[in-house]
Amino acid sequence: MVELIVDDQSPQVEYLCPVIKQQVSGTYFNNTWTTIADNRCGGGWFQHTFYGTGVQVIGSSSRVNQNHSVKIDEGPWVKQSGLGSFKLPLLPDGRHTIVYAADEKDLFPTFDYLVVTAGPSTPLRHNSIIVDDTDSTLVYSGHWRTQPTRSFSHDSSTATFKNTTHWSTAVGDTVKFQFNGDSINVFGAFTNLMPSSNFSATYTLDSVPFTGYIPSGALDNLPMAKLFGADIDPGDHILVVNVTHISPPLAVGIDFISYNASFDSLASMPGYTSSSSLSSPPRLSAGAIAGSVIGGVALLVVALVTAMFFWRWRRGTRRRKEGKRWSELKF
Repeated sequence: MVELIVDDQSPQVEYLCPVIKQQVSGTYFNNTWTTIADNRCGGGWFQHTFYGTGVQVIGSSSRVNQNHSVKIDEGPWVKQSGLGSFKLPLLPDGRHTIVYAADEKDLFPTFDYLVVTAGPSTPLRHNSIIVDDTDSTLVYSGHWRTQPTRSFSHDSSTATFKNTTHWSTAVGDTVKFQFNGDSINVFGAFTNLMPSSNFSATYTLDSVPFTGYIPSGALDNLPMAKLFGADIDPGDHILVVNVTHISPPLAVGIDFISYNASFDSLASMPGYTSSSSLSSPPRLSAGAIAGSVIGGVALLVVALVTAMFFWRWRRGTRRRKEGKRWSELKF
């Protein structure tokens, strides 16, 4: 599955009422979020038009079970409840518009980003693809684990992407990722982060190493720490992340990678294979089908001849026995 990430402050997002856009430090994608300015957003807060097969809104509020509404295309408004996020994974491939509404300013609803599930019609070039840490295109080596050394909790802001993270506490742990694009970013998190903590890693992009440390503004036990970012020429690239120093009890987590695509669609995405083609039953050729039919007919003819022969043999045997019994009775 290929997914696009759209930031709250992207020009692709259209706001329908007065809003407040904020720059923050950590916990939000691209360090930004947007909230409503007053209670006039009940008829529509923002909307996004996309091509694909699914959409997800990542947001939060200050109270569980806050009511909000969502409308897809020309459908009706549908009331939602929860912390503000919304997911609709099953849509026919094509053009769609999602409209999101919330009007309780006192609950401080925040919108962080959208995720669009790509389909055959989705334009991908220059759009940002998000790759979860559990994706098979990320190749881990070393002592990575999927559970942190201590409980990794988050507040009512955004959680880790898909609630998954790969954690490292050991020098020499590596992860390799191949992609076709013109920029790349690695997002993660830290646990047991203290003022005395030390961390470094090399980010080798096409054999050129860069050294990274704990990013400014990173907070303990909270996501969206930008570990690495680079702009590059469009084309095929390889990124290798190698942990070179980490002071106990610090743990670093890889949450997701995002990159701007240098290809137009799923059909031209290097290495992409549709899940539907993987699950489709094998098709027989015309020759194989014809051979099966001819073989079946031949087998049926042999079965009929055998049955006829057996029936005639049984009939002749029965007549001979009846004649013998009659002659014994006569004499």
